[in-house]
Amino acid sequence: MPIERLLAELYVTFGTGTSWTWRDADETFGFLLHHPVPEWPVDGQLQLWADEALDLHPLIHWFRTTGDLTATTLERVPAGVAPPRGLQILRDHLLPVGLEQQLSIPYRQTATGAYRAFVLARSGADFSDADVTLAQRIQPLLVLLARQCRVLVGYAADAPSSGFPDGSSMTW
Repeated sequence: MPIERLLAELYVTFGTGTSWTWRDADETFGFLLHHPVPEWPVDGQLQLWADEALDLHPLIHWFRTTGDLTATTLERVPAGVAPPRGLQILRDHLLPVGLEQQLSIPYRQTATGAYRAFVLARSGADFSDADVTLAQRIQPLLVLLARQCRVLVGYAADAPSSGFPDGSSMTW
């Protein structure tokens, strides 16, 4: 997956902070920011996310609880679904660095808990309906691109050492 290129394009398209977020079945997780946020994360924050906060994040909780992976924002998660502790963690740790408004575009989630998503973040008002609609239009393309990348990686792994999948070779 051309993650860095996609982050750059999402940044240009939406004009906000962009990140790629992942979690694997073994509960390891991480993120890649398009532009680093000065002095963030501070010591202990990543451990907090690993130990507790990731499962309480309102968007992640929404996607897991409902199974609805449609791109959406934090503000659009119903209050009754968002864990209060998760909202408090977000306010405490993301408001000071201007990342409290988030629009998540998940493109992969498995039954084992693995997921992949692009997250747009900014301060101030929630993302507009037009932003959410655009994210929802982009989302199926990301799903297809991810699938194609997985197929190509598997295809390359199965290719004979001659360089071509059918065993032929080409010389110049």
